[in-house]
Amino acid sequence: MERYYIKSPFDIRLLLATRVKNETINLLGKSIEQVIPASSTSPERKVFLRGATQGDLEYLHEVDEGNYSRIIGKRTDAEIEAYEEFEEQKFLAENS
Repeated sequence: MERYYIKSPFDIRLLLATRVKNETINLLGKSIEQVIPASSTSPERKVFLRGATQGDLEYLHEVDEGNYSRIIGKRTDAEIEAYEEFEEQKFLAENS
């Protein structure tokens, strides 16, 4: 099984919005509700962006004609296990 993820340095942002199948989503996976302040031409409004799912990331990486490969990466199970082990060792080293 493969998992899709947002590459560094894009993963440190609070919001990474894009359009997928006529819907604006947050690629970072966290749903966000923003209040857009009123301007001289429009009233205040609330905008809700749902967080991207693995299916959305897969669609953008594999199917969509935009070039999202510089933002979205793909890891296999072995890579995921190695990465998690590395993060655990790093955490233990920092906290011992």
